[in-house]
Amino acid sequence: MRDHCRCKAVNVIQYYIHSFNKRKECNDSVTRFCLSAAKTTRVFLKSHPEICVLSADKGNRTVIMYTTEYETKMSSLVEDAETYSRITRDPTNSIQAKNNTFVTRLKNLKLIDHKQARQLKIYNATCPRIYGQPKAHKDSLPLRPVIPNTTAPTYQLSKYLADILQSSLRSKYSTPSSFEFSQEIRSMKIPDGHIMISLDVVSLFTNVPRGLVCKVIIDRWGEIDTNINLDLFLEIVEFCMASSYFCYKDKFYVQTFGTAMGSPLSPILADMVLDTIIDQALGKLSFIIPFLKKYVDDMFLVIPHNKIQEVLAAFNSCESRLQFTVEVEDNQKLAFLDIAVTRNDDQTLETMWYSKPIASGRMLNFRSFHQMKHKINVAYNFIHRVYALTSTGDLATLASTIHNHLQLNNYPRSFINRLINNYHHKKAQEHINPPSSVNTDSNAQAANLPIAISSHNQPPSIDQTHSNSDTSITRHCTESGFPDETESNSHDNAQTNDSETSKTYMSIPYVPRLTDNIIKVLKPQLPNVLITSKQLRTIFEFHTNMKDPVSKNEKSNIIYKIPCSECQSCYIGMTQNKLKTRLSGHRSDVNKLDRLQELCNTNTTSNIDTLREKTALISHCIDHNHRFNFDNTQILEECRSYSGLSFIEMCHIVNTSHAVNKRSDVEGLHNTYASILHTIKNKIHTTPSQ
Repeated sequence: MRDHCRCKAVNVIQYYIHSFNKRKECNDSVTRFCLSAAKTTRVFLKSHPEICVLSADKGNRTVIMYTTEYETKMSSLVEDAETYSRITRDPTNSIQAKNNTFVTRLKNLKLIDHKQARQLKIYNATCPRIYGQPKAHKDSLPLRPVIPNTTAPTYQLSKYLADILQSSLRSKYSTPSSFEFSQEIRSMKIPDGHIMISLDVVSLFTNVPRGLVCKVIIDRWGEIDTNINLDLFLEIVEFCMASSYFCYKDKFYVQTFGTAMGSPLSPILADMVLDTIIDQALGKLSFIIPFLKKYVDDMFLVIPHNKIQEVLAAFNSCESRLQFTVEVEDNQKLAFLDIAVTRNDDQTLETMWYSKPIASGRMLNFRSFHQMKHKINVAYNFIHRVYALTSTGDLATLASTIHNHLQLNNYPRSFINRLINNYHHKKAQEHINPPSSVNTDSNAQAANLPIAISSHNQPPSIDQTHSNSDTSITRHCTESGFPDETESNSHDNAQTNDSETSKTYMSIPYVPRLTDNIIKVLKPQLPNVLITSKQLRTIFEFHTNMKDPVSKNEKSNIIYKIPCSECQSCYIGMTQNKLKTRLSGHRSDVNKLDRLQELCNTNTTSNIDTLREKTALISHCIDHNHRFNFDNTQILEECRSYSGLSFIEMCHIVNTSHAVNKRSDVEGLHNTYASILHTIKNKIHTTPSQ
């Protein structure tokens, strides 16, 4: 089965490669415009390094500012002596050693098995690089510090602790999403004289008291499901919090207060601390709050109208570094998450979908180079969210809202109408024939909305050239899994049965006209594998990378090429360790060879033969008395998956002329790929240099 699927996919790819130059790829004027605009943008940004393009922290917005302004704000941020402290050297190696020592202790105590220990230990950690995201909704555009911890020594250990805490602890105040929150309050009637307010924590993660974290863990230890004893658990948590560090402009800093925004352990620790703060604040009030819910650092409260300052003072008095801001309902309305909550005159609450003023309104554009099913899913989910989060509302108003937002992203009017009708048809069927299992979908309320949408209530199309035929839209909707009005209930039942089967998910890069054909030939052969595409080229490729670069020798999980100093040969290798570590091993082998050749005793020949078997690189040195230029080592590819790394290495060996690698180095590469690699190799060699 695997060979059969491989052959089918290779045939599709081979046909695409051979026919690529015969097709006119840019017949569409929009496509030509997008490609031209993208090229112009790249050239402009490359020629203007004084400008940086950044992603805002909220609202899916893009911010453009001068590089000097960004660097000034970042320097001011990292020099905050109350949160960060400058250190003289990179602590990665020492923290990595301590991390592995803790893992060894856990393994020796039989608290984790050998497989878990291998996952938690790390040998190729690099110092995290801090960067800032502009807070576009605030004046002067302050930066929010983000420290990606995926390369940090404690990342896997922090993730292990976070999984333990998240699976054990449940917050009595948290709401999982806006859907559950909407369902909970839309049937509520609050007491007379009460109003709605929201509280927001100022910079939660960097202001979490570490001492309070340990106290909360001790107080709630009975709820935490783990075999690790309390003392060791606290020791590891304190180590992970204290190991929050980063570099900026080749200078190293350690975070002395709070938790890092980017650590997998930070969200659950902050959530636990915030629950404790809420308990303390509620105990200080002279009245009982009838309703309180939180989502991360935002809280929604119902309180007496004359108790606003008392509530704010109670929360701000719990911890000096954890301070709250308050927002009071305006005209009996208050925004929370993406919901506008309205307090009626009879004190009942209603909800309606809400878009914050800071939101860009940008979503997957209909003209973007994505699969059609992805665009359908984006539009359909938006329609679902608008209806599900709205308890009452005029149908025409909701439809107009949907049209306005989707048409701003170039979705055709007829396309939107079709998806809206599909949505109501599906909800009507669920209402008439509910599923056999208990329906826990928080959005079932949307089934009560009227089913039919009259065409005269729809706003006019903003661009008639975007409209597709009804037949085309019907086909796209049906292929994407949304039921057509003419379909029978038996088809829905078949889909339900399919969803109950165990599925495996995989993604492949999206190439127009190629990816869809690959999925089409593989889908019948792999019924339990759900294949989707991932877009490699997005708007983020225009964003400026403001993180400190990682030096070549510090990179890991790479394919590398070392040229021979004496001839045109080269050696292709891969390593999951840092490049400097792997090159050190190669240099050690060459130095050993030099020493053996100088000795020339009776054991020299056997020792050299043993050394020859280590790598093709040292074998070439022995056979030809050549040496390799390690200083000119080139990184060819980066890949975090070991299987992917091995496959890519074999492809590079096959397609690299004068590679000294042994035949055994490519034995794992199936013969099916030979034709594709040969075609790619020829195209690379025949393409003139730019």
